[in-house]
This record gives sequence, C-alpha cells and structure tokens, in this order.
Amino acid sequence: MSRTTQLFELQQVDTQSDGVLRRLLAINAALGETESLRAVRETQASAATALREAQLHLRVVSHEVDDLSLRLDTMGKRLFDGSVKNPKELVALEHDIANTKSVRSTREDLMLEAMEVESQAQTTLAAANEAQATAETEWQRHQDGLLEEKESLNPKLRVLHTHRAKLAAVVPPADLQIYERIRKAKQGLAVAAMIHDICQGCRVTVSGGPAVTAKQGQQLVQCPSCGRLLHPGERGELVR
Repeated sequence: MSRTTQLFELQQVDTQSDGVLRRLLAINAALGETESLRAVRETQASAATALREAQLHLRVVSHEVDDLSLRLDTMGKRLFDGSVKNPKELVALEHDIANTKSVRSTREDLMLEAMEVESQAQTTLAAANEAQATAETEWQRHQDGLLEEKESLNPKLRVLHTHRAKLAAVVPPADLQIYERIRKAKQGLAVAAMIHDICQGCRVTVSGGPAVTAKQGQQLVQCPSCGRLLHPGERGELVR
C-alpha cells in the first residue's frame, strides 16, 4: 500500500468520524425544550390566566347583581306591605328603588360583557390546549427520534475510532505528523483525491512534476494551490 493510500484511507475514516461527531453535537443541542415549545406553553399559560381572571370578574359582577336584586326585593316588600306610613319615607324609598334599579341595570350590562369575555377566554384556552397537545406530541416524537439516532451513532463512532487506531498504527510517524498538521490547518481535510489532474479539495488543476509524482503514490505531494496531500485516482468512496 502506498504512502498516500494509507493517508487517504485514514482521511476517509476521519471524515466519517467528524461527520458523526458533528451530528452528535447537533443532536445534543436539539435535545430538550425548544423555543417553539416554550412559546406554545407560554401561550397556553397566558390563556389559562386570562380565563381565571375573566371568571373572577364575572363572579364579582354577578354577586353585585345578586346583592342589588336582593336589596330591591327587600325594598319592594317594604313599599307594598304597609310597613312604611310616612309619605316622606315612601318617597325616599321609591327614590332608592329607582336608583338601585338603575345601578343594577348598569351592572347587568357589565355582567353580560363579562360573560362574553369569559366565553371568548374559554374558546382561546381550548385552542391553546389543543395547540399545546399537538406541539407536545410532535416534540416528544422528535425527541424520541433524536435519542434513537444518538444510540445508533455512538457504537458507530466507537467502530470508527477502533478502525482509525489500526490504520494510524501502520502509518510512518513522520507521515502521520504531516497529515495531522495539514488536517488541523485545512478544517479536517488533509488528503484530497486528484481526479484527471484536478485537486478535489480546491478544484484547481495540478500540472507538471507534482501531478506526475502524485500519481506514482510513493511520495507525499501537496497541492500547489491548497496545500493538501494529493491522492491519485477516484477512490472517493468512504471506507466501511
């Protein structure tokens, strides 16, 4: 096996490992509550609070109407049972009854408005509950999928690490040092295939001596353009 082939196979394994690691990091970041789920829950909580406030207001207004109705009943009985004899007291009582009826009418209007607000709040809460239930179900399904994927990636990563250790063990230390240095500098891609004299790392044509030497595969040749190690041929498929 040529020097470049050794490093090319090592690169393939490292590329797979990097991809798995990136996906695992993405999964870890996606696990837990999402902003959209929190927003749905906040909307439901706000709707529930609004309904409680509407119900409380309705109870208060309803009690006021009930109290006024009770007061009117009491005054009406006094007006007609003959217990009030003094004409001035009768006039005052009739005046109180008229004022109380006016106040009760105003409170009844407020009660009707409060009933409408409560009804709307109930409708809003029902919609919010349904939206939250749907969001919770979808979120849980997504979370379960992420956890299942994570469980499948961890053993795959272990296999790749084991395979990498075996490949690296047979690479000359000097070549491995060069590989690691370039890989660090080139965002993880140290070895690029050269197909039809074109570096697949930077898509620039490699000509002259570097191209000829790279095709022989016995020396490490860096792309004159991007500095990556060149591996001749079309062996771009990932090592399994």
